[in-house]
Amino acid sequence: MPRARNIQACEQCRSRKVRCDGARPHCNVCLRRNEACQWSERPAPGNYRFVFVAEGGSKENMPKQTFARDGDVRPDAPPIGEDLTTSLRQRLLQIFSQTHYMLELCGCIDMDMAKSGATDKDAFLLQSIWALSSLYLTDVEAASDARFADSKSFMFFYRSKAQESSRLLSDEPSVVTIQANLVLGLCELLTMANSKAWLHIGLAIRMAQTLRMRRENNRRLFPRQREVRRRTFWACVMLDRLVAYCTHRTQTIEIALIQLHLPCSEVAFAFGHEAPGPTISELGGGAHDVSPEKMSLAYFVKTFLLWSPVARIYVDGGRGVQQSSRPQPAVGSLEYEATMSAWRDSLPDGMQWSGRNLRAHQSLGQMSHFVGMHLLIQHATFLSHHEYLPHADEIDLLRATDANTLAAASLPHDSDTAAITICLQGANRVVSMLRLVDSVTVGLCYTQLGVCAGIPMVTAASVLLWAHHCSRASALSLQLSDDQIAQARDGVDYIVLILDSWAATWRLARAWANCIRLLDEFYQSKYRRDSRHHKNSNGATAAARNDVESVPVSPTPLRDGDGYPDVTMIPHETYYKVRLITGLILEQPELCKKFLQVPAEQMPSERETEAYADLWDVDVEDFSWMNDPDLVMAASSLWSEFAV
Repeated sequence: MPRARNIQACEQCRSRKVRCDGARPHCNVCLRRNEACQWSERPAPGNYRFVFVAEGGSKENMPKQTFARDGDVRPDAPPIGEDLTTSLRQRLLQIFSQTHYMLELCGCIDMDMAKSGATDKDAFLLQSIWALSSLYLTDVEAASDARFADSKSFMFFYRSKAQESSRLLSDEPSVVTIQANLVLGLCELLTMANSKAWLHIGLAIRMAQTLRMRRENNRRLFPRQREVRRRTFWACVMLDRLVAYCTHRTQTIEIALIQLHLPCSEVAFAFGHEAPGPTISELGGGAHDVSPEKMSLAYFVKTFLLWSPVARIYVDGGRGVQQSSRPQPAVGSLEYEATMSAWRDSLPDGMQWSGRNLRAHQSLGQMSHFVGMHLLIQHATFLSHHEYLPHADEIDLLRATDANTLAAASLPHDSDTAAITICLQGANRVVSMLRLVDSVTVGLCYTQLGVCAGIPMVTAASVLLWAHHCSRASALSLQLSDDQIAQARDGVDYIVLILDSWAATWRLARAWANCIRLLDEFYQSKYRRDSRHHKNSNGATAAARNDVESVPVSPTPLRDGDGYPDVTMIPHETYYKVRLITGLILEQPELCKKFLQVPAEQMPSERETEAYADLWDVDVEDFSWMNDPDLVMAASSLWSEFAV
């Protein structure tokens, strides 16, 4: 008996003119090629494949069946999102397309394919999109679905669904699962689930490396499919850098090994034209004939790549791992800064920073690329230098402690003038750029700037706080005027105001704002105390604190690999304490909550404790084991401000 022919073939096999076995929802040909299998809604004329429905239940009541790679059939829940109303689905997709889709995710997702939710992988992607977009939903919009009381419960539900799907599909690498893990990791980062963000984004990176997506290998794909793969890998690179900086972990993708074109223009991508973007070396060199204004995403990605080495040096240790006492960044960091400066000067007129260009890019719907690019350029100019701002206690500590243990310390020197000038210019430039965007857009919004804007803002606030509190207390060769100090205070207040406006949506923004507040209180307790306390901050006090802290202390029960710093190993220089507040607290948000806990004899009332715990969204724990008077005073002051 002759073998029955299958007249109906999937769109991919039909376009390639190869034999299709007709298996749905994925034919074996597409499975072997690791491609998305699409089927036409109109069946081919002639023979048809009949579906047998067992008696005792209708087809609609049967669980959905999907095919695994091994051919086994497994029941599954209905496609995710089908239980949502059409208006709510459209609202979530609209939020996603207007926020992170074209910024951190590089516009890598084929939204038409994602909307179908025909497979488990598509459902995973939709779950991640719903979880991320729900951060911007109002409680009224979320409550339109009777299952949810507010947007928070909506987010928790779909985030848990996406986490479960990520575990089930962790051994099935594909472009869709990579995109879904990236979206889920970004959601985890914004909600301050930093370790989960690191893991999900890391899983996406491993999947991309498994599929060898860092090279232009497969020429058999359609132009649009190749562009989706390019943008997906660039999204992996960007989120790798973002989550590494925000959690103080090292970057995992080596830029020198990437052999991909940058994202093409949106017109070419939308119509599927064979018009790949320029390479990294070609962009800005005049070798590409596409108008720069149409390549804003490519310019943003290249700027991000030039910023990432400076960020890596800072996160991986910065001044703390430098083996000399020179009061300036390492040579490698200075080389990267020079490269960034050359890139800024080579930008075409339409990409240079100005109010006119800002309005033009806003009218084109690409203001986030333009603003994020220039904020990162400014951030790279003073990120490494701000670690070398001098503090008053460096001389005393250098005299009281063996110099071998203070390889990173440096005496106040005329060369500090360069660091102070560079940092103040960069920080004030960041604030002026934010004010210009505020005036053009009539109110800054997270949907316009993205996560990349918060990083320069925190560093700028750290510099301006130093100018406000420490500039007069240090034996500097450069003295700041009263107007400069007042301008610094005004800049800090403005940055905190912006971050507070984002805090209702991003817990990450709340952590940034509270880190700035804690650093402010730390500087106040250190530089604005009475003269008696200053006189006691000498070598004898440092030696006594060394004796006290040499006794091992077990502050809290630690799990294996918790990563809490050992109190006996933290140096006493102000630089290390500032770095702990502004950096490691973002990696371990528990540290910030513990820093803000007052000693036992000053414990607040039960009502105040509940209010404080709600502010940080965790239980309050005691962190008095740090035995640091500056941090204790900062915690007491900040507690009084927030415990209403």
